[in-house]
Amino acid sequence: MGRSRLGLPHIVVSVALALACTAGPARADLARADVVQAVKNAFNTWAALDCVDLQFNFIDMDPLDTNQLDGIIVYFGHDATTWTHGELAYYSYADTKNDDGDVMEQGLLGLNARDFAWSIGAEAGRIDIETAVLHMIPSVLGFYVGPEPDSGSLSTYIKYDFVKHELDDLHETGAKYNYFKSGGSCTQPAKPEECGPGVSVGDGGTEAGPPSALCVFAYEGDAYHWDSQPIDVYIYVPGTITDPQPKTDGGTPTGDGSTPTGDGSTPTGDGGTTGDGGSGDGDDDDGCCRLAYTPAEHATNAGLLLLALVLFAGWRRRRR
Repeated sequence: MGRSRLGLPHIVVSVALALACTAGPARADLARADVVQAVKNAFNTWAALDCVDLQFNFIDMDPLDTNQLDGIIVYFGHDATTWTHGELAYYSYADTKNDDGDVMEQGLLGLNARDFAWSIGAEAGRIDIETAVLHMIPSVLGFYVGPEPDSGSLSTYIKYDFVKHELDDLHETGAKYNYFKSGGSCTQPAKPEECGPGVSVGDGGTEAGPPSALCVFAYEGDAYHWDSQPIDVYIYVPGTITDPQPKTDGGTPTGDGSTPTGDGSTPTGDGGTTGDGGSGDGDDDDGCCRLAYTPAEHATNAGLLLLALVLFAGWRRRRR
């Protein structure tokens, strides 16, 4: 068998070409200012609805304190301390005052930035922040819009590589009922069905997917609501959102839309159950270069590059 004619310079070139594909460019972490603005955009979309009295006062929160009352907390859990909801991609919770079971006191909107990749806009394998927050907001305003009233999951709206920054008619109806502002041609809609096992979303067919339903959380017949405006919105975002690997297994990220609790009574609906449905684009490979790498992968690539440089320097010395 003849000896290979592949010289060391060719090896160095091959290693360099491989590194060019595997190493970069790495996707930058999301800037904190961009994340905060996406959250504000979601709330401002609700505040801009006609015939609706919703106002929000944004407050920076650092460090995270989920015991803060009298407001809505939007937080990004990025480690075992700040995310305690297992493998859920998102989590919502609301509580009402003990002395008035239908008046809301606190809301939590949690996004799992430890295990899921988030984005500003549509990106494969990532969840758009503004879309997710926008459609989670009803759970802390006292009602639900989505295909799974029993579980509170939002599989129609929160999925990979998907953007929907507009509200549907049912969102507007729910807001108009709970936060009606009279004037001009404004008319308050009739009370929607109360959330619970009896709420039905009908049959949307296999291609269209399940349609959305609107229902309101209620305490002794009165819909849950905030009794004063503006509502304080506390936003906790770490310095940057470190980008985990995008999801490559498709599916829809599951969440928990827990029913608000009152003064010790049993809440209506069924909180704490995850929903799953639909499929998303989880492919993070464009045929050559991935867009995100773990620290271990970057260390490996750096080591390969250093080895190639050492081999090339030794080869040059021998040639002389």
